[in-house]
Amino acid sequence: FIQAIKNQINRKDMIYQLFRKELLAGYRKSFLGSVWIIITPLAGMVSWAFLHYAQVIQPGNVGVPYPAYVLIGTLIWGLFVRISNTFMNVLQKYSLLIHSINFPHEVMYGTTLLLILTEFFISFAISIILLIFFEIEITWIAILFPLIILPLLFFAMSIGLLVSVLSAVSYDMKQIVVTFLGLLMFTVPIIYSTDVVTNSYIKTLIYYNPLTYLACSARDIVIFGKLYSPQGFLISTILSCMVLLFAWRIFYVSEDIILERII
Repeated sequence: FIQAIKNQINRKDMIYQLFRKELLAGYRKSFLGSVWIIITPLAGMVSWAFLHYAQVIQPGNVGVPYPAYVLIGTLIWGLFVRISNTFMNVLQKYSLLIHSINFPHEVMYGTTLLLILTEFFISFAISIILLIFFEIEITWIAILFPLIILPLLFFAMSIGLLVSVLSAVSYDMKQIVVTFLGLLMFTVPIIYSTDVVTNSYIKTLIYYNPLTYLACSARDIVIFGKLYSPQGFLISTILSCMVLLFAWRIFYVSEDIILERII
């Protein structure tokens, strides 16, 4: 793991060049270009807010205007899902480059993560402006957001790495996990308050789900200036770090097998 970090530091120029190429290529053929970075979170906020005001869903007392609550929550969840899904396919995406050039493969993951985070923080900055529009007071504690969101990123990276290994055995694994992540969102209170949950089994599922504390703490540090649950966040952070070390080790020893299957 330490060697992987060193490889990315030593190849930072290559990471930057790949990042620049991917960023420009992603919007070159798009009519709206980088405007999609702004449109996507707004579209998500509007859709959930519409369902709420149409009384299709009853999220309960969330403490702030619902559009602001769901905007930050779904933006953070979207980051988690995107990192998970993208890390599953990094080796396939760069398979031609891997076959042509000898370089540390950690560079691909550094490039991918940098690209995703750049687009995310642009969307996040726009979201902060919208929070101010909704008259939500942003406290100085919100500057801890990049630190608080790290464990969630670790968890997402772990899922992507493990699935990339498992997909070498079963091609259906990626689709299964992608579908599961879509359903998993509803077990995390990012579009509703836990006050409205009355089923004891669902409450237990939410309570023991580490993503509840990772995603909700990242949201609450911005909106409320505090963690969702300090104890739950600490335990979930330790768990996410352990899972990442395990996932990276499994990926490291299995990488050659994966490459044989996809190249």
